[in-house]
Amino acid sequence: MEAHASVNQHPPRNGPQSNQKRNGRRKQPQHSADIVFSKGASIQTLPSLSKQLKGLTECVIGLQYVWEYRSPSKSVPPHYQCKLCAVSRLQHDMLAHVKGWKHSFRYLKKVHPDKVTHEQEEAIRDPAVRKAIKEVTAEVEKTEGRGQLKVILKEPYEVLAFKGLRSAAPKVMPPLAPGMGIKGPPPFAPRFSESRFPGDFPPQRGPLSDYPVGDYEGAWFRRL
Repeated sequence: MEAHASVNQHPPRNGPQSNQKRNGRRKQPQHSADIVFSKGASIQTLPSLSKQLKGLTECVIGLQYVWEYRSPSKSVPPHYQCKLCAVSRLQHDMLAHVKGWKHSFRYLKKVHPDKVTHEQEEAIRDPAVRKAIKEVTAEVEKTEGRGQLKVILKEPYEVLAFKGLRSAAPKVMPPLAPGMGIKGPPPFAPRFSESRFPGDFPPQRGPLSDYPVGDYEGAWFRRL
């Protein structure tokens, strides 16, 4: 009886299976290493910021504060926002930002204030202070890594940080020139007989209205 009861017992809610499910939900979705978007009439392919950072030999930290906005419609290039430094950039400028000493300095001040005793104004004036910041940055990168930037599938023009940026607004296609739209039937196309579709095609008066439908071509040329 005891053995039978133990077989029918349900596994605890906090057991290994539930932990595996929770861990699975925490995984970040996989995104393409290349970003495709349209530029005018051409299609552009741009390596993602993560892909470009892999080949970077310089020390970088605090990437978890960098958000990459990819356009779901692929109508504009990716835009980037550094939540730590409150800056919004395109990829080339954001790459330069995370490589710079100011981003590293602000991350160290926020996460490791004990490792940085200087203020930003001192670092601006003194190259030796900036060199010391780079050395601490290399130490932190070695111990805790660079961090993982966040990828968001959202149109950049919908993000407040990119409002007013021309690069975030999709290019509007010009209207069709006159005569380029969908045209109606040619002037001499045959019409359905009104007797077969009563009420759908009201009688039309014109040079061919007095002739049967099947004879309109001959009648027209006889008049000429």
